Amino acid sequence: MREVEATMGSRHNSGPLNGPGQGRRMPKRRHRLKGSYFEQYNTSIIAAFKSVPSFRPDQFKVHRPMMGQCCSCLPSSRRDLISERICEEGIRNIFDVRTELGSCGYFARTMPSIAYALRRVGQGKFPDVSLAVLNNKRVVEAVQLTLQEAQAEHADSPSSKKRPPPSLSHYQQSAKRILSKMKASISGHLVRLTGWFLLKFLSQFLRTIQVHKGQLEMVHKVAQRGVPVIYVPLHRSHLDYILVTFILWNYSIRAPYVAAGNNLDIPFFNMLMRGLGGFYIRRKLDKGGKKDHIYRAVLHTYMQELLKKGEAFEFFIEGGRTRSGKALTPKGGLLSIVVDSCIEGLIPDAYVVPISISYERLLDGNFHREQMGLPKVSESFLGAWKGIWRVLCQNFGSVRIDFAQPFSVKEYIQCNPSQLNRPLSPMASSSGENSPESSCPSLNGMTSSSSRASLQFDGLDNSRCLVKGMGLHIVHTAVHSTALTCTNMVAFLFLIKFRQGVTMPRLVHSFNWLKQELKMRNRDVAFCGESDVVVEYAEALLGTDLITRKHDENDVEVLIPCLTLPNVFELTYYGNNVISPFLLESVIANALMYVGKFSPTNTPLQENGPVRVCRERVIGVAEELCKLLQEEFIFVPPCGRLNEALSDMVEQFISLEILAEEESEYDNLYTTFDRQWANRLSAQLSWADEEDDDTDDTFVEEKPLKLNIEQQTVCDKLQFYHRILAPILETYLVTAYRISGSLETEMPEDDFMRMLLAHAQDRVAKNSSLYAESASMDTLKNAVKAYQNIRIVECYNASNLRIIGLCDHYQVKERLGHYIELLETLRE
Repeated sequence: MREVEATMGSRHNSGPLNGPGQGRRMPKRRHRLKGSYFEQYNTSIIAAFKSVPSFRPDQFKVHRPMMGQCCSCLPSSRRDLISERICEEGIRNIFDVRTELGSCGYFARTMPSIAYALRRVGQGKFPDVSLAVLNNKRVVEAVQLTLQEAQAEHADSPSSKKRPPPSLSHYQQSAKRILSKMKASISGHLVRLTGWFLLKFLSQFLRTIQVHKGQLEMVHKVAQRGVPVIYVPLHRSHLDYILVTFILWNYSIRAPYVAAGNNLDIPFFNMLMRGLGGFYIRRKLDKGGKKDHIYRAVLHTYMQELLKKGEAFEFFIEGGRTRSGKALTPKGGLLSIVVDSCIEGLIPDAYVVPISISYERLLDGNFHREQMGLPKVSESFLGAWKGIWRVLCQNFGSVRIDFAQPFSVKEYIQCNPSQLNRPLSPMASSSGENSPESSCPSLNGMTSSSSRASLQFDGLDNSRCLVKGMGLHIVHTAVHSTALTCTNMVAFLFLIKFRQGVTMPRLVHSFNWLKQELKMRNRDVAFCGESDVVVEYAEALLGTDLITRKHDENDVEVLIPCLTLPNVFELTYYGNNVISPFLLESVIANALMYVGKFSPTNTPLQENGPVRVCRERVIGVAEELCKLLQEEFIFVPPCGRLNEALSDMVEQFISLEILAEEESEYDNLYTTFDRQWANRLSAQLSWADEEDDDTDDTFVEEKPLKLNIEQQTVCDKLQFYHRILAPILETYLVTAYRISGSLETEMPEDDFMRMLLAHAQDRVAKNSSLYAESASMDTLKNAVKAYQNIRIVECYNASNLRIIGLCDHYQVKERLGHYIELLETLRE
């Protein structure tokens, strides 16, 4: 299903997300983007209008794919709410209120923002559940348990006589203080006033805020059903906290309660956030290494009481903001409360709405400090005002918000009953030497000391795998419903194809090619218009710190990306958003390189003749790469099978004539040894079906696959696919080197990470590294987690320190050497 949108003749199709320069006028202030570029651009637009005799909406249509549909494992939700008319709805610019007012009187024409705000439906009253929370059985029992533990500790203490014994009233007051500091106090009048203010304020540094009207119509329908709606955005910026509430206010949808970290509990802003629905959660739920029963009970009960009232929630399942542009591993704490409420029958159902937000330019600044290994700067009142002032003095382009199709939590539980006891995700289960200690692995960071606070509550252990699967579904859907901005695409092209520089005509040609490739993969782009104008606009937004213009020896102007530390991290942040459409292609291309022992940068025709590969071994190596990179990406949803997805991708390579099936004999190619190797790998990764466990080593003939690398176009495609994952694979190779050389004895994890980061940065300084972005602290941490997942290293807590060392397994050195050999082969 596709959306048809008129891109001219309508004011709500404005801004760079739908074509730079269309629609709303730029604020009359000096922006860094103003100057000769905009003068030339306006001249080109005037010339374009003069060259065409007339414009009608049906003459300029952008066919947009409908992204964010429910997974096929939820058939009822997939059919619900959506229709052909909804898919054909256009894009709306939230700032353009005159279009929504339509024919109006003098007051609306002179003060459209005020008139528009007054026409929004009121929010009504929001419940105060404080009394219900404090009297809840869970909280009362938590208070009693904490009192008993304190009394036992007091009795065992030598100095107990000098201190008064703990009292029940003390811990009851503690529960009240926790709730008072946590809870939100939403005001409908403040929401309306803030909505009007944001119409004016956000337009000072954003050109447009774009939403899909059909998506919001689905959200509006589900919000009228009287059950809780859970909005789950990917976390990109501090603006995310209020941006979703602002969009919902524009569509007269009730404001949600927004979970925020207590790092944002700063003067003035905390009162504003509470009035808009924010409730604050501690970064660490427990204190002093002891479980805080009262805090956990108050948080769980507070959310559950609001759910019983039918209130909506918004929280970020990733925990914190991404520093790399890639989605983070989902953490299921708050989501588990919703699932638990449905399982216990406290609420009839709830609907989850995955949300993706695309910024043309980072609002929170770059993340150079964190990626270079420096500590994060804590939020403060002065820092917040400095950030606001910095934002107001610059132009940050446009924002596109995509709301995926809502799905029913009740249906998910009914359609995935097996996840209550074991995971369905092929990336989550393992056996043999790679298997976790339990049948259900930890929830991708929920038990990690380095992650955000773990929110595993008592009594929810049986639903952990169900919550894990739902979290992976949400993030996978949100990632694949993200509209890619022009800055994402330009940065991606510079990192993958034009690291040495490129002329503007060639860049525009590749930009058009990339746009078509995304369209074929059912991915939307967050702009329209002439590509040369869009590329120049993206270049201006990225700025001279990331892209510079120079003249070569022939006096030809060349655009050169900045690939030095730390600026390359910012360019990578933009480019990483474009990886997901090409992810499986890149995995298969790297597996072909390893199995075929070739490099696409070498001469097209190999000295030893054509390159032939075994299909089963290619898929086996691809699975192994996916297993290694599971901390970086979600390759398939939990209900899918990775093996089938990779097999389909091999078939696609055959249809694209990258691979070709041969009818000839290949006794030397596919031997009994290869069959044994494939079976051992399949058993090790445990992604084979249970009935395959008893397979013998009988030779089964199948057609070999020949790589058509004698064609230059095929080599170019393989090189493109390979370079998408090449920087990440280099990071994992560097990590494997340091594990092999530095972890002969155990050491504190912090010391090892500092050593690893220094080694990676030293390689970049000495030009030993092919990709400077491989020295990213974020990717290095993921690499260590990945080697921990496959049982090469292990981490444990000792004396308030996190200790890391090699796993106590006789094959660990051999397996580590295997991964080093694999990753070394994949280097160009």
